[in-house]
Amino acid sequence: IWGISDYEESYLGMKAHYFLPLKFGTEKIMGTKSYVNAILLFYFVCRSAMNKEAIPSNREEDIRRLIFEIKFYNQDWESHTKNLTDFLGEKLDNLFFISKGASLSSAFQASLNFKAITQTFCVALSMGAFQHGPIRIVDESFRGVLIIGDETSMKESTHLIEEITNKRGGKLILLNNSRKISSIGRSNNNIFVFEHTTENINIAPIFEIIVLQYLFLQIAKTRGLMR
Repeated sequence: IWGISDYEESYLGMKAHYFLPLKFGTEKIMGTKSYVNAILLFYFVCRSAMNKEAIPSNREEDIRRLIFEIKFYNQDWESHTKNLTDFLGEKLDNLFFISKGASLSSAFQASLNFKAITQTFCVALSMGAFQHGPIRIVDESFRGVLIIGDETSMKESTHLIEEITNKRGGKLILLNNSRKISSIGRSNNNIFVFEHTTENINIAPIFEIIVLQYLFLQIAKTRGLMR
């Protein structure tokens, strides 16, 4: 068992066969820094466990591009975040995070952060689970974030987007890294397309959660929950 945490004295730290400390320092809200660090460290550990070079030159370039994209986004995060909050509306009282594959971790982490930061109800589900029940409660008041980090199951993604927005009138933020996926929602007024350039599906969740955390903090600030 590999243990990855910032707390070496924790039960995980004491019982794991191998322990890797994150050393991310302090965080005001749990998960805002540890999640990003853990994703990248998990990626290296898994590659090593598969007898692959942990950081080959092409993967190092992926990480460099990710860092550049994060820095670039940080320069104009307020403008991007305002567009997202305007799209969701002021009367937001619940939010669904829907995803699949590696990006499903972003949906679950986003759900935890959103509750903690904005004190608002939300749910995180896989695309498959959402289509077995929750899809039936979608109406014009529905607000969701669909996070897609790969181009697999395009037919399923297209069907879900069509069902939520065109058939039932709900609104979706489509957070993705593919022009092909973005093209599904470009002409749909019920979809806000947010396309990023981190193509590596295993580290895309790092950029995804940063975009969402800025959104949550802005919502909390608007509601007087944070300064």
